Amino acid sequence: MKKMKIAIILASFSLIINGSLAEDRVIAKFNGKSIYKSEVENNLRSMFNGALPDNKNDFDDLDKDFKQRIVMEYVNREVLTDKAMSSTIQKSELYQKQLKDAQSQIAVGLFLDHYAKRRLNDSTVKSEYNNYVKSLKNNDEIKVSHILVNNESIAHDLYNKIRSGQITFENAAKESSLDNSKAQGGEIGYISRGQTVPEFEKKAYSLKKGEVSEPVKTQFGWHIVKVGDIKKRKIPSFKDAKKNIEQSVIMKIKQQYVSDLMKESKVEIY
Repeated sequence: MKKMKIAIILASFSLIINGSLAEDRVIAKFNGKSIYKSEVENNLRSMFNGALPDNKNDFDDLDKDFKQRIVMEYVNREVLTDKAMSSTIQKSELYQKQLKDAQSQIAVGLFLDHYAKRRLNDSTVKSEYNNYVKSLKNNDEIKVSHILVNNESIAHDLYNKIRSGQITFENAAKESSLDNSKAQGGEIGYISRGQTVPEFEKKAYSLKKGEVSEPVKTQFGWHIVKVGDIKKRKIPSFKDAKKNIEQSVIMKIKQQYVSDLMKESKVEIY
């Protein structure tokens, strides 16, 4: 009976190992050396803080052309590394110094990652997500057009003509605007808060759909602003946003830790 149990355990272990190996495979070779999918995937994850681009779960799920480029870049690096490591460069003083610097950077990076991830919890991530959702709800996207002139009297004259129906906003932009958007009737496209100068933004966000503003002055000149459309920002689900939110929280934890550490440390600069 005991031998049978051992045999079953060994068989199960063998299935696990073989299954694990089956998931991995050789995806490239150079000079007789094999490069495995897991090597390339782990290297790619290290560049994206443990995740894969576009929130993919597996290297095979990535775009074919992107995978090809990543594999080629990895192979190029391995070929060059193989050549460099077989040279005498490691004996040089400069190599030893840069190696020490690299070790310090790796140690700091791993230490901060470990510190932050130990303090990452669901409630903090959920709170950050709620703040993110709130910021999106308070930041509608508006489709704006404008007419830019360098003189206040010209701006008011155009504004009065548009209001009285003597000329359309679009034609006034094409004829008089100094901005490159004049060819499109002054249309800039959709903007969000924080993407343009404060005076322009304040005026644009005070308008309703279809409204035209009185002239407003910015550092670029005098603007007449029109809002063509207003749309709500798309709110991602917690599941879809979680990975990005976690990275944001981790970054904040690191920054706060470094700030606190500097305050606690006795620093003297001469």
